[in-house]
Amino acid sequence: MSEVFIAYKREDRRRAEQLRAFLHERGVSTWFDAELEIGVEWRPQIARQIDCAESMIVCWSRAACASPHVREEARLGLARGMLAPVLFERCEIAPPFGVVTAADLSDWRGEAEHAAARALLVRLAALLGRAPLSDSIPSPARRRVH
Repeated sequence: MSEVFIAYKREDRRRAEQLRAFLHERGVSTWFDAELEIGVEWRPQIARQIDCAESMIVCWSRAACASPHVREEARLGLARGMLAPVLFERCEIAPPFGVVTAADLSDWRGEAEHAAARALLVRLAALLGRAPLSDSIPSPARRRVH
């Protein structure tokens, strides 16, 4: 099982894959729905992966905010206190998720020195009980989502 479950909307898959590669470069194991077993019901597979993960990144975008599936996955992560949300684009996030601070990756292009990406690494390290996932971490640039 993976350390981080990544919840995202299909329209954002390219960005989710970029984030996943960024985490893998830092030794963080991830899972997202591209790994669903063929011929097996997908809901139980996702529930099992969420149950086994130590943290969850919810990739918020307008499409994700409108998705009942992403919101349900986020609800499960919130209930377990394992969220590390990110913004792929600025959007209105429905309660109760809009009060959770998210790393603003709306302008992130994969660079390691991006302040919000580093803030995400700090949050993941805390959730995973690991040493910092980056050598030099500046003051986090985070955005409170309303």
